[in-house]
Amino acid sequence: MTPTTNSDLPFSVDSFDCLVDGLNYAAQGETGCNFYSARGELTETLTYRELREDAIELALRLVRFGLPRGARVAIVADTKSDFFRFFFGCQYAGLLPVPMPTPMTLGGRDAHISRLHMMMKSSSAS
Repeated sequence: MTPTTNSDLPFSVDSFDCLVDGLNYAAQGETGCNFYSARGELTETLTYRELREDAIELALRLVRFGLPRGARVAIVADTKSDFFRFFFGCQYAGLLPVPMPTPMTLGGRDAHISRLHMMMKSSSAS
């Protein structure tokens, strides 16, 4: 799949008050994100419209957890599309996403979990 252009949606970068306003605008067009494997193979396409719809659905689920507005939520900073869904889901729910790293080495599980625990504690993430 090749990138598309929005023939009917003018390019805009500075007319948004917040990040979700930018996504709401982009969702009116035809473009989105492509996700690739480590081998460079296209694994998924996600339009901004789909991202917006999925993020709003996740936001509704997150709100049901009863976290106060502005609460920090730890999410795994992966390169797959779910990271973006959860990141924007937090934004729509009024929560602050706190990206946490994925393990970079094989083994060392306990050390990685310990580091994640320390990061979550220092960021006050739920």
